[in-house]
Amino acid sequence: MRKQRKTDSVDCWGGEAQGVLALVTRHADASHFWLNEGWTTYIERLLKQILHCLAHQGFSFLTGAKDLYDDLKFYELRNKKYRKLRIEFEKGENPDDTYSSVPYDKGANFLLHIGFQNGH
Repeated sequence: MRKQRKTDSVDCWGGEAQGVLALVTRHADASHFWLNEGWTTYIERLLKQILHCLAHQGFSFLTGAKDLYDDLKFYELRNKKYRKLRIEFEKGENPDDTYSSVPYDKGANFLLHIGFQNGH
């Protein structure tokens, strides 16, 4: 495991609090890991805006972008498929080998982008 994620507190209640979204975040296999973690990271950052201010949310996306950049660069030299949100695993391939900020931050940024495209 490369680093500990800060979303553990949100993970405790995230699936239940997402209500309708909980249906979406139930992934069938490790290929869809980003669905749960991307939503959790996104919701954690929305809570920062609600509890603190927009700057806290923005700073969290900024530090996440740095982590994402570092991990994308790391996987550029090793296995490029680990840079994707949805990874097709080969038989016997360990999903733990892909642990990085990609499913968290790339997933949260994807959801943020969808929100911007829909006027939020």
